[in-house]
Amino acid sequence: MMRTLNRLSVLILLVLTCWTPGRAEVSVELNESGYGGFIILGRGGGDGGSPWPWLVERDIDPALALNPEGDWNHDGLPSFDIDPKTGYPSVVWAWFDGTDYEIALARWTGESWSTWQILTDNETDDLDPSVTFGDDGKTHVSWWRPGVFDQVWYIEGDANRARWSNETRVTGGFDGARPDTAWSQIGPVVAFQSNLGNFGMRQVFVARGGDPWLQEPVAMTPYNGPADDGNIDVKIHAQDDLLWVDWVNSDGQLAWSQFDPETEMWSMIAFEEYTWDEEGGEFFAREFARGRIRLALKDNARREKAGR
Repeated sequence: MMRTLNRLSVLILLVLTCWTPGRAEVSVELNESGYGGFIILGRGGGDGGSPWPWLVERDIDPALALNPEGDWNHDGLPSFDIDPKTGYPSVVWAWFDGTDYEIALARWTGESWSTWQILTDNETDDLDPSVTFGDDGKTHVSWWRPGVFDQVWYIEGDANRARWSNETRVTGGFDGARPDTAWSQIGPVVAFQSNLGNFGMRQVFVARGGDPWLQEPVAMTPYNGPADDGNIDVKIHAQDDLLWVDWVNSDGQLAWSQFDPETEMWSMIAFEEYTWDEEGGEFFAREFARGRIRLALKDNARREKAGR
């Protein structure tokens, strides 16, 4: 969830050089002048399994790696954002504490990874966290808890990166899972999927921050996800004055909708097709399609601005 750059563009540029099987999930990269990049590592097990279609061997300096035992501990996949206060990454993931999953956060200090902050403490699994930074200077994190009715939760850290708020429930009266978080011109927003009471349909929601959160239904699909596991990979994106959400709507097809701040409505659903092969894989084909959506939205915004 980078503020001005597509986080997946960063991954596509960097991940191809950076995986050591069964080792660290996350590592930074240094150049001659110091911090030179940020790397998300592929992995083979844990909560979500590996998202990467191929593996590239590389030796990682243990001092630069975060949670090198994470794969063996069955920890979940990481999410990151670049902290505008420091220019360095902060990472969240589902950490298995021996009994259940809790949400952990670590920040790169410029020389090393900080001591982990454990944001939850309960006897229920806390899964698939997402992190972003806001113009309010705060750290915003969402995640979900499975249950009879899955629920999405949210917590925020203060601008001094020290204290955290009490957690609040994003989903209200709806069930929800697998959230994604962004900061937009309307404040924090969390996109998630709801299974509509397990009636074979998945619904896309976007929730706006508040007390309580305002949940807005955007779309519905019977699709069961690329891995046939019910995960339609809902993602929320904010850049400049643009806010949009996308998801996998069918095999080889992303669907997306844009928020109109003037009407406070979501646009009619549009579609972006993608194709993939064994070399490129589903993941990268999907993320390149997301890049095409981003470019199209930015081009449309420029044309509209020029025509005024």
